[in-house]
Amino acid sequence: MKVNLREKGKYKLVIFTLVLCSILLVSAYAVTYMWSAPITVAIQTSSPYIKVYYKGEEVTSLDLGDLVPGTWVGVNLIIGNTHPSAGFYGINWGSTLSNITDKITDSWSGFPLYLEPGEEELTGYYIWVASDCPLGTYTWTLYMYGPE
Repeated sequence: MKVNLREKGKYKLVIFTLVLCSILLVSAYAVTYMWSAPITVAIQTSSPYIKVYYKGEEVTSLDLGDLVPGTWVGVNLIIGNTHPSAGFYGINWGSTLSNITDKITDSWSGFPLYLEPGEEELTGYYIWVASDCPLGTYTWTLYMYGPE
């Protein structure tokens, strides 16, 4: 069977185009959906008597590992009232995350907390990353609010 040189060139062009399109699609997918970025979240409290503990250690920031689009991360934290004598502490939380992006959302379980002096409570902090979250590094601050 004889193949015309013109048709042979068409086949090469079709194969080259398919390979190029495949490479571009895989690259776009990898850049858009397969990225991960290390995340560290700062923690600030409105009172020196509000303490945040992770794995038994007091923390002022959290390393949440790598956030990947389409996934969620959760950590267990202990929030404590270390005031020696004040009554109940009503503790709530806030975050600067919504000012940065709407592609990552955060939430807590168990808030607001009402803690007596010396009392601690286990809570969960959760982050959801949208599948269309743009490539980048995100940094935000958590606030624990309570009486001064």
